[in-house]
Amino acid sequence: MKFYLSLLLLFNVPLATIAQKNADGLYLEVEEERCYYSKLKLANTKTTVCVLDNPLIGVEEFVDVGPIEENELLGIRKFSVLMSEEGKKKLAIMSKIYTGKNFAFVLDDEVVCVMEVIGEIKSGKFTVTEKTHHSSLKEVREKLKADYDI
Repeated sequence: MKFYLSLLLLFNVPLATIAQKNADGLYLEVEEERCYYSKLKLANTKTTVCVLDNPLIGVEEFVDVGPIEENELLGIRKFSVLMSEEGKKKLAIMSKIYTGKNFAFVLDDEVVCVMEVIGEIKSGKFTVTEKTHHSSLKEVREKLKADYDI
């Protein structure tokens, strides 16, 4: 009996580890005092963000990532993401349901940025924005282009 229990535990450890790793994509940020979901680090800060355990939309739904645009006057840097037809449908539904909430853009188990959903996004296109003093956006765009062949 002890042998079977040890064997069961041995095989379940890797599965539990894999299940805990978040997939890249758009997540719903959950605003609660105690995080009962995934608590991830916000890029370039010591702040953590609580997000649902699974993405609303995975990066496999991303079709194109636009060039980085920088506005020194406003102190922001941004790039746009174009969704597939399936991603466009998901984005329209999720943005309508979660208007007024925040989406967290997660890459490599790190929240790259948090975006307020101001209404339904029907075009299938959204913009990832950060303050200029952060340095992760360029790396994120390059990773998306390279790792996901967008």
